[in-house]
Amino acid sequence: MQAVLAGVDSIERVSDELNGLVRGSVRIGTIIGCTIPGFLDGFAEFRATYPGVSATLVEDDSEPLIEGLLRGELDVILVAHCEPLPASFASLMFVDECICVGVPEGHPWCQIDALDMRELAEVDVITLAAGTGIRAALELMGQAAKCDIQPAVEAHSPDTALGLVARGAGVAVLAESMIGPPLRAVPLRNAAHAALSVAVRQSPGPAARALFDVLCRTL
Repeated sequence: MQAVLAGVDSIERVSDELNGLVRGSVRIGTIIGCTIPGFLDGFAEFRATYPGVSATLVEDDSEPLIEGLLRGELDVILVAHCEPLPASFASLMFVDECICVGVPEGHPWCQIDALDMRELAEVDVITLAAGTGIRAALELMGQAAKCDIQPAVEAHSPDTALGLVARGAGVAVLAESMIGPPLRAVPLRNAAHAALSVAVRQSPGPAARALFDVLCRTL
């Protein structure tokens, strides 16, 4: 008898969740200019599978997005970070790579195995704005090396930073995968890592859980 009742409860719970999805809504926050194919594929699949769910997409820097999820203003986030996400999140890390320095081909730093953080203090550094995972990683490395790196330029797009470096405006501090021809990625000693993760609160609503599950599969 208890097994039958448990089965009935389970069926009712699944039905309620499906009804919640039909009537529900989901608020997702992503880093600015997110064009990651796995995210776009997953979001499109979610919209096609659950057309009755209204979806709101917010773009911002990572720190405000994390705060938004903590406060319940967002349901799912895709963020860059260099330190662990809050324990109250369930998350999937799908990118984890070192911070590097981007320089033009032929730059003297192209000949060295790894760059010391203190050498960055002597040049114009171009990096992403405060609140991004890349900027947090740069600040973390500066603290560890006991040197204060003040960026000459704060860009909101890696492409902007790389374009300025290609024109001789400085060197870029970015994730390794962001740096490609015509620039060269130079490793940093004791480099921090930049991660990309998708996250949701530990007890999300049915719409948020469904979106999170889809993104975990497509990212």
